Amino acid sequence: MMHVSSTSKLLNQPSRAVGNNSAVIAYSDGISRFNINKHRHVRTFRKRTPTQHDVFLQFASKEDIDFCLTDDVQANFDVMYQYMHEMLNRFYPEHQITITTSDPHFVTSVYAQAEKSSNVFWQS
Repeated sequence: MMHVSSTSKLLNQPSRAVGNNSAVIAYSDGISRFNINKHRHVRTFRKRTPTQHDVFLQFASKEDIDFCLTDDVQANFDVMYQYMHEMLNRFYPEHQITITTSDPHFVTSVYAQAEKSSNVFWQS
């Protein structure tokens, strides 16, 4: 019978072939090990869905938009920019996700958010 130590780590690597590759690394000296070169990066992104587009387009079709309030072009542009930024934040709010250096190179903010949502779905 083989003795397995109390310190072990499961590594999951996405595979280009069908299926997932996994490896178990076990240490017998009882020292916990971690990747000292792993860095976390918080990324901000705007999630975009067809439902959000639909709600925004319904709102915009009913909105009376007029940015020519004065003869000052810069003032009109400032009002327009502020309005558009408010609409962007209202219909497409910013989200944050953490990506680490141990994630595969193809993982983007949107992909990570979708993966996180998928994991929450399957865990419930």
